[in-house]
Amino acid sequence: MFGALLCGITYWSSRASREKDWHYWGVLALLFLFLSLDENIQFHEKIAEHLTPALPTDLNGFIHWSWVVPYSVLIVAAGLFFISFVLRLPMLTRRLFLISGLVFVTGAFGLELLEGYFFKLYGLDHIINKLLYCIEELLEMWAVILFLYALLDYMNAKRIQLSFGRELHQPQL
Repeated sequence: MFGALLCGITYWSSRASREKDWHYWGVLALLFLFLSLDENIQFHEKIAEHLTPALPTDLNGFIHWSWVVPYSVLIVAAGLFFISFVLRLPMLTRRLFLISGLVFVTGAFGLELLEGYFFKLYGLDHIINKLLYCIEELLEMWAVILFLYALLDYMNAKRIQLSFGRELHQPQL
């Protein structure tokens, strides 16, 4: 959710300064809002409940968690949409965004494929699935931290300032 907030602030700042790529920040803010909500309400699990019975195969368990099918399309679409924007970012920001994206997709998507395979072989409570789950969550969190660092560094370089506080007003007598 913090990533969505920071992307939203960057959106408003870049829009106000009439920067070329301001709209990408707005889409990123919405994307991170969706990911945050999905993580909390498990929307992808609800998709899987309806999609799994409709699939002719689970590819030996690799798509046992069938939400990976529609989300893979979204990953490719997002990659194609954002690639030109990311390539125009400053070098450090670009590298960190790409690394954090790769790490996140590897954790959230790649390991989910392996977890499905091992789930089919051994069940959910097997040590391999428990380890894969821990690695998946570790990669996701590391990716989010890296993305937030990159975004805060970008905001600092662009001099996007945040201020929080409360002004105290003295009542007039």
